[in-house]
Amino acid sequence: MNQCSKLLVLALLLVQASHAALIPGVDEYLTASKEFEQQKLEANTRKTMPRIADEQAAAVLEVLSDDRVLSGRKYTVQDMDILFDVCGKANEVNMSYALFDIKNQVTKTNDVATVTAQVQHLMLKNVYMFQDEVAKVQPFLIRCLAKQLPLLTQFLESLRPEEFTDVRRKGALQARNGMLGVYYGALTSVSDQRIKIGNRLRMLTALADTSSVFAQSLSDDLRRAVADLANSASQSAPDVLRKPLLTIQRSMRESSCSVICKL
Repeated sequence: MNQCSKLLVLALLLVQASHAALIPGVDEYLTASKEFEQQKLEANTRKTMPRIADEQAAAVLEVLSDDRVLSGRKYTVQDMDILFDVCGKANEVNMSYALFDIKNQVTKTNDVATVTAQVQHLMLKNVYMFQDEVAKVQPFLIRCLAKQLPLLTQFLESLRPEEFTDVRRKGALQARNGMLGVYYGALTSVSDQRIKIGNRLRMLTALADTSSVFAQSLSDDLRRAVADLANSASQSAPDVLRKPLLTIQRSMRESSCSVICKL
């Protein structure tokens, strides 16, 4: 790399760094995610994960679940890389809890069905075990993705047909299918007594608050399926959970279809 190229790269890095610094909480969030990784490594030696009961872990999880990094400013398409970074770190933390001890719990085999069943069993087990931690981090992830999705939609709508590559299409579909899985998981656990009602409420509230955004990325049949599931869950749900369930149901029945919905 010649000297001119080096200076250009340095200039771009400085611009990106200063841009990130202008967004309240981003640096703190990314620093906390690094601290979490260190805490996780230490906790894994004790065959566990960072727990809220530990004061230092609780402090880090508080930063990693602080919505102010999302509400501190109006994000634009130019901020997509920063949001992808923040949401990506939140997802890594969330999946760290969901897939804890995967090496010891999932058999090495080429049988996809067997592996899938084992992973699903492990994730459910870990959600019960680490529910207080997941109930802090996952709602943040949901709200982060809700900030990201409209920007992704704007970006995709701005592309020329030849720029809408298979890679971009698959990425958008993965984002959509991932959120669909979160909805189904939360709605089917509404009556699960093994999950504290406060934790169920945090999850459902985050989904309800963002449901109008996510509904626009789902096809008509998928929106109807989620709405029907929310309606079914509300029939036997505790009173405190019915309001967010009704909000989800209403959003899924009323929302329009975005470019991601049409994929």
